[in-house]
Amino acid sequence: MKITVIGPQFPDSFARNITFTLEKMGHQVFAIEGRKTRHNQGRYVSAFYRLAPKAFPSLETRLHAEVLEQVAAQRPACVLITYDFFSPQMVQKIKLAAKAPVLCWYIDAPANLRAGNLFLCDYDAFFLKEPQLVETMTRKLGLPAHYLPEACNPHWHKPVTPTKEQLAEYGCDVASQGTLHPYRAKFFEGLLEFDVRIWGFSASNNVEIASRKFFQGKYVAEQEKAIAFASAKLFVNAMHFAEARGVNNTLFEAAACGVMQLCDERPTLGEFFKPNEEVVTFTSRSELVEKIRYYLNHETERKAIGRAASRRAHAEHTYEKRLTEMLRIAKLS
Repeated sequence: MKITVIGPQFPDSFARNITFTLEKMGHQVFAIEGRKTRHNQGRYVSAFYRLAPKAFPSLETRLHAEVLEQVAAQRPACVLITYDFFSPQMVQKIKLAAKAPVLCWYIDAPANLRAGNLFLCDYDAFFLKEPQLVETMTRKLGLPAHYLPEACNPHWHKPVTPTKEQLAEYGCDVASQGTLHPYRAKFFEGLLEFDVRIWGFSASNNVEIASRKFFQGKYVAEQEKAIAFASAKLFVNAMHFAEARGVNNTLFEAAACGVMQLCDERPTLGEFFKPNEEVVTFTSRSELVEKIRYYLNHETERKAIGRAASRRAHAEHTYEKRLTEMLRIAKLS
């Protein structure tokens, strides 16, 4: 069917993985940026694209007009919006332009819902990675919200064998990914005894802490992400403190790449992977340090766990699986 996907289309972005997968599934996909805010361009560029529409409202008006014009011309069977930046009024205009169901797959932490406009938008269905938010929206607001976790893309999130040159560039004891923000910087301050590389940009120049040296100031994506992850002996997934019961996208991507992952314990983690067989959890920084020391000295064990995680991720936690479920729930398949 014809499907319009609205969201920033850059390497390994959420919207790009959705667009790529829907096309592989045989759908005709129209991709619309919607907004140029993106996290792969560094702090200042991202801030410019985020703040420019607020400083010059005519820019946002023009951008919205272009979105509506494209949606009307495409005449899709459904529209999938991948973030919460649109106002309720704009969502209603998209529905009128599309003359088709409009869905939203929101995958950020509930704390990032900004002004809460998402609750007022008349989407035909909401898909959320946080089960607690789903319960709130369905039971207290009567909204058509559904639980749909994030995923991996096996086309590029897969085990690879790095070359000597790649190991020299990306190799380390411990890898991670994410933006440098105060919580993450403080968290990794406890791992100063290890060789750590964190792939991502700085969200603030005000974070002056010893762990800052770990942040590479580089966004890795798709095939390069697989190489960077495979070049590490271990991967530490320090989930955002505002994640309640859900898990982040890194859980699935790191698992799919076959690197052994140490991640925050979460109530829903057992739905996706077997603890201590496919991923290893921790509940405190001291426990994490002990487990890093252990697994750095037990190569065979950690590699077996990484392989098991990759098999599970590729079998059960792909974008194709998630999107198939979404279309079924929305009665579009």
